[in-house]
Amino acid sequence: RPFFMDGKVVKGKKRGLGIPTANLKTDGELMPREGVYATRVEIGGGKFKGATNIGCNPTFGKNRLSVETHILGFRKNIYGKKLRLYFIGRIRGEKRFRNPKELVRQIRKDIKTAKRIWRREKPWNL
Repeated sequence: RPFFMDGKVVKGKKRGLGIPTANLKTDGELMPREGVYATRVEIGGGKFKGATNIGCNPTFGKNRLSVETHILGFRKNIYGKKLRLYFIGRIRGEKRFRNPKELVRQIRKDIKTAKRIWRREKPWNL
């Protein structure tokens, strides 16, 4: 079974990049290495596809380690809700970009890669 982690959705930095993410607060969870992953997201009884970043967001300076998940096609307010992430495939390592515009371009590529991984892996018939 794939590695998973649990946490609670909390407010993030609100950087306004135009790609919504659920920021996960975890308590003592073992973390995979920093980078971007295709994930399966379980929240409120639902199962969704996601792209998750684990890292320190180096494009914006020195930051604490964070877990941020873009849930594909999901637009609900889930602050304070419990969420579980299953890690399906690694997309890339963490990288510092010259500016937020370059970062957004890469995030969009990462989401496309996550979709390809989902089509290939088809975990749990999601």
